[in-house]
Amino acid sequence: MIGELAAHIFIPLIIGLAFMVLSYATGPAITWSQVAAETGLDLAILSIGATGAVFENARLIQMFKNDGNAMLAGIGVMALNLLFSAFVIVLRKRIYETKPGTGHPRSCGFLALLCGALTVVSISTIVVAAYRVRAVTAAPIH
Repeated sequence: MIGELAAHIFIPLIIGLAFMVLSYATGPAITWSQVAAETGLDLAILSIGATGAVFENARLIQMFKNDGNAMLAGIGVMALNLLFSAFVIVLRKRIYETKPGTGHPRSCGFLALLCGALTVVSISTIVVAAYRVRAVTAAPIH
């Protein structure tokens, strides 16, 4: 389970956060809210890509009893991720269209980052639940 999460979620997440810091430190005059919105978008893209890879996992398919429920769960998670991604894009647009000193770009940046993080949480939750169910059902009964 840890290897699966590390390969599909944790390593790209750490790299994304590193790029966030590097973008802020070395980029042109960019605000923190713009960096947060870009990172939220990167997280959303990461989770959408991870959804396809994770639902190809044999353990997840086995957890869903091989009757197509893994595909339905994958489509459901993808729909949720697309909804959060749409929020990220709307917030990002608002941040870039807001003139300095007006609006709430800082709160929009935070919300964009939160929505991007929620996309990663949605796919991670399915993976953790799948491995917990497998561990509980595989335990011997005394």
